[in-house]
Amino acid sequence: MSNKLNTNNDGCIFVDIEIAPLDLTDKELIRYLISKQTNTLNPIFSKIIVIGIMENGKAPKQFYDENEKKILEDFWKEMDGRNPLRVVTFNGYGFDIPFIYVRSRINKVRPTVKICTYKYGMETSNHFDCMLALSHLGTFPWVSLEILCKAHGIPVPEDRESGGMIANLYEKRDWKAILKHNKGCLELIEKLYEKCCGTIIPLNERQVYVDTPRF
Repeated sequence: MSNKLNTNNDGCIFVDIEIAPLDLTDKELIRYLISKQTNTLNPIFSKIIVIGIMENGKAPKQFYDENEKKILEDFWKEMDGRNPLRVVTFNGYGFDIPFIYVRSRINKVRPTVKICTYKYGMETSNHFDCMLALSHLGTFPWVSLEILCKAHGIPVPEDRESGGMIANLYEKRDWKAILKHNKGCLELIEKLYEKCCGTIIPLNERQVYVDTPRF
C-alpha cells in the first residue's frame, strides 16, 4: 500500500441516520424506561426512520418509510451495489452503524456489506468516523457535529433543526423537515471529512481490518 496520504473523498459513502422512539404499549417496558430513565438512543426502544447516504458531493439518496424493514432492505441493497471503499460517519462507531446492525438483526434483514465497528482499527478500515478521529478515539470529550464544524470554520445554517427535535417532527410526520436535517448532516460530515482527509491512509485499495485486536 502506498504511504501517500489521501487528499480526496473519492470512493467514500457518507452515512447518517435519523431515529424515533418505538410506540411501546407493554406496561412493563414503559415502567422500565421510566425507572431507568433510558433515552431513545437505544436500538431496543427506538427505530430507524431515515438512512441517508451521499457520495462525493452528489445529491443524497435517502431511504425513509413507516416500514423500518423496508428502509433497511433498501439500504443494504444499495450498499451491496455500491460496495464503497470507505463509509464515513459522525459518531458512526458509537451510534449509527451499530444501531443499523442491531435494527437489522431485529428486523431479520441480512447485511450485505461488513462495516468496521472496531474503533482501534479505524485508520486502516473501511469506516472512518470524523468524531472519533477528532477526539483521538474518544480521548477528548464528545462535541456535536455543529460545534465541531464551527470550530473548524465550516458554516452551519442558522435555521438548522436540532437532532433532538427529530422525534417531535416524526410525530407530526414532517418528512420534509426530517429529510432536510438528514441532508444537512451528510453535507456537514462531508465537509468535516475534507478537513481530515489529508491525514488518512489512501483509498487506492480496499482496506483490511478485523473486529478484534491482533496479538
